[in-house]
Amino acid sequence: MANNRFPLELLPDAVQLEIEQYLSSSDKANVAMACQATLQNAKRLDQNGYADKSLGIDLIGKQALPFFNSRIHAMQKKLYQAGLYILKGRIDEALAIIDKDPDLLLQVIPAITLQKHPSCVGEKHVGRTLFQLALGAYDHELYEAIGQRIESKYGHDVKAKQFNDQFPNGVKNAKSFCAVFDSLIKTIAADTTIAFINGQNIMNDTTRAALQALTKSLAPTDGRTTGVHLDLQIIIDCIDTYEDGFDKFKNEDKKWNQRGCYWRCVFGLIESRAPYFVAMALNEKDAFFDVMEGKKKVTRSTEVLGDSDFFDSQLAVSRYIIGGGRGGVERGVGVAYLARRCGALKTFVRRTHTNIDNLSGSCSNQQTISCKK
Repeated sequence: MANNRFPLELLPDAVQLEIEQYLSSSDKANVAMACQATLQNAKRLDQNGYADKSLGIDLIGKQALPFFNSRIHAMQKKLYQAGLYILKGRIDEALAIIDKDPDLLLQVIPAITLQKHPSCVGEKHVGRTLFQLALGAYDHELYEAIGQRIESKYGHDVKAKQFNDQFPNGVKNAKSFCAVFDSLIKTIAADTTIAFINGQNIMNDTTRAALQALTKSLAPTDGRTTGVHLDLQIIIDCIDTYEDGFDKFKNEDKKWNQRGCYWRCVFGLIESRAPYFVAMALNEKDAFFDVMEGKKKVTRSTEVLGDSDFFDSQLAVSRYIIGGGRGGVERGVGVAYLARRCGALKTFVRRTHTNIDNLSGSCSNQQTISCKK
């Protein structure tokens, strides 16, 4: 029994640490035997594995504590890895881990951060389950698949509880950025220094300060604890305000530098905050319109490289432009084509919101069951 440390899982972490540091080998063996007997009694009382299900997971402090239970260590790694797969939109890998260990669906990850680009602090989620991570990423294919697994194994009430904890104030966001974008358009339109030279955005201090204010308003807090990582309604606000303010920009002898600056530095800033699922949809090469309109699923193999400019949060870089890719406005993409892409993207956002709304309706007014923390 001296080498069998599994039963020490029944002891609090602080007691485990005391045992590890101060008890002799014989004393450890005696405690292990006592815990083994207690564990066997618990399993007889609960054939569903009460002892395993009651285990807490602390990813933050995992390096500081000795691992008495290899199952705890393995579960921590699997839970965290599944969480990263979800945030990266890797549906097959995430579901494979979940299907091998469904109890992960009841566990809460204290904190998990996805570093999408060296220039940003990362997308941080605090106190979330795997289902809630998928909801926060707007990944309807993933959260529907995970939700079905929760409902099948643990019941509808458990799924409803996790959903409602993710959206305690409902799924609607009343905040509008239209006024902010309209002010930015006026600022950009008044800036006669705007240019795009050697991959750099040239602008005056007033324009730069306005863009930095927008950056600050979108900056991540200490961590997303509820809701979605980025409310996609801001994309519709950005496009609608651009269309309404189209004539405010100067054409600068058909160079369109001001409009190009808006797409690079305003829309580009928004997309740098986008979840991977949305990024993959925007980066569709051969089926962009079909994906936007729901005729085709997002291509999960689409690469959004961590060091690409898509997730770059700096202002002085060229980013993806909805008008036909990077540099699209400067290359003279037609107004009609740009309008079609904008319309398709708004359709994608509305469909995404509808999916969340429909799930909200099915999860409302349900008896709830607490998740394990």
